Amino acid sequence: MFAAIAYLVLAVILCTTAWMIRLPYIAIFFYWSALSLFLVSLAYIANAGKVFRKRQNGTIPWYIRWAFIPFLLGAQLYNAWQRRNDKVPPIRKSSPVYSSPADFSRPMLIP
Repeated sequence: MFAAIAYLVLAVILCTTAWMIRLPYIAIFFYWSALSLFLVSLAYIANAGKVFRKRQNGTIPWYIRWAFIPFLLGAQLYNAWQRRNDKVPPIRKSSPVYSSPADFSRPMLIP
């Protein structure tokens, strides 16, 4: 619920900023970003993933994709920043994986 409220507050801030800006192209970008954040917050608050209109084959219609571009770009930037600043190495050594019952018939060698 925290994310929904944070996105809603950011959408209101972006709408207010767009209203105060006199340059129309920049204002349109702020309104577009506000719409995107408002739709995401609405999906979180209403617990309605139907906002995304995802089809059976996993694709999203072009108009929904365009509405969410500012949010998705922001998510990509945040994830890239998090990966760059993460202290945990990206690849970890894991235990062996057995793929078939025949693998269990062999004794497991523990080093």
